[in-house]
Amino acid sequence: MLPWFVSVRLALYLPGLEIFCGLAVIFRFLYRGGLSVLTALLAVFIGATVTAKLRGLDITCGCFGHASKNWNFSTHLVVDLLILVAALALFSRVWRTEKS
Repeated sequence: MLPWFVSVRLALYLPGLEIFCGLAVIFRFLYRGGLSVLTALLAVFIGATVTAKLRGLDITCGCFGHASKNWNFSTHLVVDLLILVAALALFSRVWRTEKS
């Protein structure tokens, strides 16, 4: 989906970014920024997954560990969408507390 040089850089830097943002959310240091980046990455991941599936590519993965290796595409998509809903719920909580 992406040029080789972009894919290689993403493979190198994306895990570190995800870990940093996850720690930011857990420890509430740069909370909104970390949550924003993680939500955007999740939305892009869902879009890329759906696009790859529509193109007929085999995108079977073990993203959620051993238990998920036998899941079908629909199950993976539902889990990803539930995680996105949870992230958006955290956003709405942040927005509500800021306005109070």
